[in-house]
Amino acid sequence: MRRNWKRVVGCFLAVLVLATLGAGCGEEENGKVTITIGEIDDFTGPAGTYMAILSAGLQDTVRYYNEQGTIPGVEVKFLTYDTRLDPSRDIPGYEWLKERGSDVIIIGIISPGEVLKPFSENDKLPLCDLGTTFPMFNPPGWSFCFNPPIRWNTMTVMKWVSETQWDYSKGVPKIAYVGWTGPFAIDVQNAMSDYCQNHPDQYEFGGAFLAPSGSVLWSGEIEKVKDCDIIFPGMMSTETSTFLTQYWARGYEAQLIGDSSISAYKGFLVDSLGWDRLDGFLTTECVPWWNEPTPIIQLIEDNLYKYRPGEAEEFIHMGSTYKGGAYNMHAILDIIRLAVEEVGAENFDGQAFYDAAVDYTANWDGCPEFSFTETKRVLAAYNQGYIWSAEAQDLVRASDWMPCVTE
Repeated sequence: MRRNWKRVVGCFLAVLVLATLGAGCGEEENGKVTITIGEIDDFTGPAGTYMAILSAGLQDTVRYYNEQGTIPGVEVKFLTYDTRLDPSRDIPGYEWLKERGSDVIIIGIISPGEVLKPFSENDKLPLCDLGTTFPMFNPPGWSFCFNPPIRWNTMTVMKWVSETQWDYSKGVPKIAYVGWTGPFAIDVQNAMSDYCQNHPDQYEFGGAFLAPSGSVLWSGEIEKVKDCDIIFPGMMSTETSTFLTQYWARGYEAQLIGDSSISAYKGFLVDSLGWDRLDGFLTTECVPWWNEPTPIIQLIEDNLYKYRPGEAEEFIHMGSTYKGGAYNMHAILDIIRLAVEEVGAENFDGQAFYDAAVDYTANWDGCPEFSFTETKRVLAAYNQGYIWSAEAQDLVRASDWMPCVTE
């Protein structure tokens, strides 16, 4: 069934406005100290639909913590800034959030993270990056990355596919990447090239073919990968669908692989391409899927139905975005809780968050342990493998937790 994507977008933009109006209420409210979290993201540009859903997951988790009184003496407020996926708005967005009292800033899209890192260092204002590239965490500083970097995810899915999913009686597969230019694509390209060079018995590198951001015609790239056995498509949702439609129309077939950036668009891909076409797609996830019986995922789903009963099924259908936002916000708020316990609500600031974060370890049932340290700025370092199943009409877990391949 085709979904009403325009209705969904409008719904989330309304939520976004409410989030902005609800913040910035002063030092105290209802006898509680206000701690402000800012979010810089694309809400009306090419990634807007999905970042708005991610923001909904962030906001609902804040609402849950406030209602439960999980951080005693604290009311958490939320501010948002829309970059429209325009890099020229990254620094103004950071400054806008800082001027309005943000104690911590969350970055959902990848592009601003590297640019804003030196600003956060200078201002002692922690950045919580939900998309990760190597420069964000090396050298370690005031950027805290909550998901594995793209490089690690790429090499992990390649290792998993080579060890359990590829039939080597067909020979060593030729693998390629197709995507838009940008930090994400560069990291995937370098990771794939390095892995193939280090493991020539597992893969032959067929190349990485990058088109300018926004490209919708893929004839040149398709011809360059027509002989490849495995392809990692890395664009926004509509362009992934466009690429695959054009690729299949020429009669070409390959095993498709990817990471959680693909499953973020699961609903759109299913609606535009159909389960039969996506059957057998192999992706890895650093957050358990919706159908995993883990307490944290059950809590996120319960809150989704509680706060957004009219959109809950749509959110779950759309993919991992809401779930990923909520999952990471639980960790961010847990760090804030620990910092408040240490210094008191009235003394909470960026330094307090930093000090609590570099000593943070969590063990959630059904998930691997994750942590930050004085030198480690990537919280999660595990993935699970999933197969997209037409029979199940869902992603089906096909591996246990796997340590990310880091080199």
